[in-house]
Amino acid sequence: MFVVSRPPTVPPLVAMIGGGQLARMTHQAAIALGQTLRVLAVDADDPAAQVTPDVVIGSHTDLDDLRRAADGAHALTFDHEHVPTELLAKLVADGELEPVEVDGWPGGGYLRAGQVVPRGDTGTALLCPFDPLIFFRPRVARLFGFHYRIEIYTPAAKRQYGYYVWPLLADGQLVGRVDLKADRDRDALHVVGAFAEPDQAPGQVAAALAGELHGMASWLGLGGVSVGERGDLVDALRAALR
Repeated sequence: MFVVSRPPTVPPLVAMIGGGQLARMTHQAAIALGQTLRVLAVDADDPAAQVTPDVVIGSHTDLDDLRRAADGAHALTFDHEHVPTELLAKLVADGELEPVEVDGWPGGGYLRAGQVVPRGDTGTALLCPFDPLIFFRPRVARLFGFHYRIEIYTPAAKRQYGYYVWPLLADGQLVGRVDLKADRDRDALHVVGAFAEPDQAPGQVAAALAGELHGMASWLGLGGVSVGERGDLVDALRAALR
């Protein structure tokens, strides 16, 4: 079970190393979760630098640039850039990062030194298939028990959920997924299929999803949301969208 709740008044700051398309798509999800996003981009013309107001120009292989990007951030994540191991070791030695262990992870992670870990996560967001939380499939399965694959190249008759499916994150849980299409001819964000995860209440999932769909339709410049016939969530979603 989960409770749809408002994000905190003071937005957490997430720093993303890399300013590519993945970082650009993360920007909208950060807004939906009540967060602000800073990116470390090589150039002001990088995709994420075009949409994110907080941009640090620099390189992921430069220690000073990494420090500038991480300064004051609550969390640090990555586009596709690999920060050299020796730079991470230097940040640990200087007391700026703390190595941490995570149950079920084959390797360790890093936490900003002195960072307070929140007791829980609040907020709701649709996550694109290439969101940092989703694109590394073994990790999302390990953390959430959420099994995901992109079915773009799967023949239509063999797809389980759909062509381009967005997971729904609500208060720290992945509670559903939705196959979406921007139907410009009908001026609508079309829900091809909608599905609740096992043990989730369809009414609650639909209520959380409806708000995110309205928001997505708005920033895509579409007039509304339409719902198709596939999935166990479509009836509850139609009711929530009324």
